Amino acid sequence: MSQYLVGLAARSIQRYVFASNRLVDIIGASALVEELFDAEKLRHDFGPLNTEVLTSQGGSATLLVTGDTPPTDGVACFSRRRLITAPGVEADVQILTHQTGSLAEELLLLGAKLTEASAAPTTSVPHPAGAGFASCRATGGAASGIDPRTHTPLSRQAAAARQRGLAEADRRGTPLPTPLHNWSAIEPTELDHLGRTSGQRSLIGVVHIDGNGIGAKIERWLQGAKDLADAEFIAQLVGWSTDLSLCTDAAWEEVRQLTEAAIHEKFDGGSLQLRGEVEDLNFGLVEQAGGAGRKSTFLPIRKILQGGDDLTFVCEGRIALSLAVAATTAFGEHVAGTLGPVSACAGVALVHSHSPFVRAYDLANQLCENAKQAFSGEAALDWQLGLLEPGQSLAEARKPLLPGLTCRPYRLQSDAPHRSWAALDELLLGTDPGGDSLRSPQWSAVGAKVRTFPALARRGPDVLASELRAWRIVDNRLSLPPPYQTNGFATSDGKTSTPLLDAVELLSRHQQLRPFAASAQDTDRQDGEQLPFGERFQAGRP
Repeated sequence: MSQYLVGLAARSIQRYVFASNRLVDIIGASALVEELFDAEKLRHDFGPLNTEVLTSQGGSATLLVTGDTPPTDGVACFSRRRLITAPGVEADVQILTHQTGSLAEELLLLGAKLTEASAAPTTSVPHPAGAGFASCRATGGAASGIDPRTHTPLSRQAAAARQRGLAEADRRGTPLPTPLHNWSAIEPTELDHLGRTSGQRSLIGVVHIDGNGIGAKIERWLQGAKDLADAEFIAQLVGWSTDLSLCTDAAWEEVRQLTEAAIHEKFDGGSLQLRGEVEDLNFGLVEQAGGAGRKSTFLPIRKILQGGDDLTFVCEGRIALSLAVAATTAFGEHVAGTLGPVSACAGVALVHSHSPFVRAYDLANQLCENAKQAFSGEAALDWQLGLLEPGQSLAEARKPLLPGLTCRPYRLQSDAPHRSWAALDELLLGTDPGGDSLRSPQWSAVGAKVRTFPALARRGPDVLASELRAWRIVDNRLSLPPPYQTNGFATSDGKTSTPLLDAVELLSRHQQLRPFAASAQDTDRQDGEQLPFGERFQAGRP
């Protein structure tokens, strides 16, 4: 009996998942890819008694199959299942004959072959809509049927994704934590269910989190594992692969817990509201009729993609940065076994709820990569308000921000205030009424002056310093927190920059979420009333 190493990898997962702009279709397409590479289903394809699934995540899988001949029958079963259950997904397959004690070299070779195969032209040609063809309302391709719910034409790919997405929509919710146990929480399948404030422009946050240097860590492990026996090699491989999945699991669990902890019942007891430290940025949640006497509400978050060291989710725009920071921090609190300590970066695209989703995802991915390049190996965050122009790079979009006029991206774990998210979030955007942040009572009373900070900063530190001195003659409380109190700029590593433009941009868009310690008095307060800062947030930072 021989053993064969089989590599399976989906092509252009993002293009497939984001072919439609409807959240229900995106969720369905993501679920179809996940199920296609499900370990149990792969064992069924290749034979449960002679197949060991080494890795299976993120639209790819590696199998070790025992048999007299190469497992072409298993490949045929996998391909048949792909065409039936996930139409439109393209996948590459590579098979190597395994030699005992050579798994490390073979995995490196298998990865190279899959990368080479993915660069080759596809053998399938999508049929565009044209003369004699109805156009799919979701993807723009040729339609092959009618959606029975909306009576609109859909392609096979879109129909399969929508059917799977609607199955997710039919799932029952889970009870919210006490004292809201009489409510069920449901993850939405429509962007309009993420929550919004009437009369205000609706922003969503597309958040992409990716581990730092994980590929390099894996390659170093492979180089050092060449002398391991097959059993020990497989044990370590499965171990760190599972640990990486636990990192993204922990990140998403932190997102969900932080969101649920911020949900409170309004004073009238008839609806729910998400509350943070900034009262003006609280917003109501969208409700739906529940069953068996339990009321249901949609959470303002939805996971879209998760695989390996990647996590992508969408949420209401006002809480996107707080959730991105919490998820990235939770990711780094886990150790990926043999790979050692890990960290991640986050990119957040704050866009209109009806923006093309594929472009929003691409922007979030660019922002994440920009954070990685700025702080190699460190946890960091970058964001952008609004989509880029078609074909425009992030660097081109930020050219109007002359050097020093933004501190983006920001470090998440830094003792120094320069380019530190903690400094921006707590010093400049904090809600302590006794502080000097832009949300303090003295600065809130002179909003017109705060809005001039971007223009003043563009004129340089000297002009800004002069204006600050003039304002303090009238009101000596108008001082910025250290180290920005002199002219709004700070110097680090020989470079001078200001976070004021970033802070002003986030004043009306960034809701701070922190562990909430509810008190008995809170239940007696009317809706909109909040406890003092020290009483409300007794638990401190996550």
